[in-house]
Amino acid sequence: MDTMRILGTGSYLPPKVLSNDDLVAMGLDTSDEWITKRTGVRERRMADPGVATSDLGYEASARALEASGLTPTDIDLILVARSHRIPVVRLQPTGSRPDWMHPRPSPSISPPLARVLSLP
Repeated sequence: MDTMRILGTGSYLPPKVLSNDDLVAMGLDTSDEWITKRTGVRERRMADPGVATSDLGYEASARALEASGLTPTDIDLILVARSHRIPVVRLQPTGSRPDWMHPRPSPSISPPLARVLSLP
């Protein structure tokens, strides 16, 4: 009987950091303290233009492969998990907060990863 095991995991964050102070420096009328107190967010990571989700997934996959000690030909399955909240733009009364949708349907990054890793 075949069994399935997770032999390695990986994650990747783009190197570019956008801090709350950066937002203030860009002219946003707020402060690090205000944002952090209400959201808990101190910084966000930004991918460069032209960098696709599959590029980020590839970097995470490479780290997972390294952690597992396997090669791409040893892989039977790529499991991808991600989650994020997306503001939904709707007409709202002045001063009200945007609605949130979670999670937002999005294309799978597994096929591009399979191609990059030379998997069938």
